[in-house]
Amino acid sequence: MTWRIHIASGIPFGRLEETMMIFRDDGYGRFSYISGPLVMKSVDSGAAIPEADVTMRFGGFGGAELDDFLRAFVEAAWERGIRPKALSDQRGELAATREHLADFKRLVFGAYPGAAAEKKDG
Repeated sequence: MTWRIHIASGIPFGRLEETMMIFRDDGYGRFSYISGPLVMKSVDSGAAIPEADVTMRFGGFGGAELDDFLRAFVEAAWERGIRPKALSDQRGELAATREHLADFKRLVFGAYPGAAAEKKDG
């Protein structure tokens, strides 16, 4: 079974909207889909959400089906150019590390201002 997310623009049909279809390939030429509309409800902060209002349930041990479902969302987001915040933070850290290494190379190999003059004196 493979979960898939399909996002489509309504603009070609004259609608300013996007639609999202969530479905699972069940194999053997069949698929299941999540029907809606889903309903957003409000509760006070700290209030318990009733068990009957759980959005979805995934059976089995190890969470493989839930992992596949979440992976489909990640892939759909990635296709739209959405990246996890943690990835952005890592990219920033990597850029800072690269700058530090470049500075260190300039210091070690004499590629910083005044290096040529120091070498002549030494």
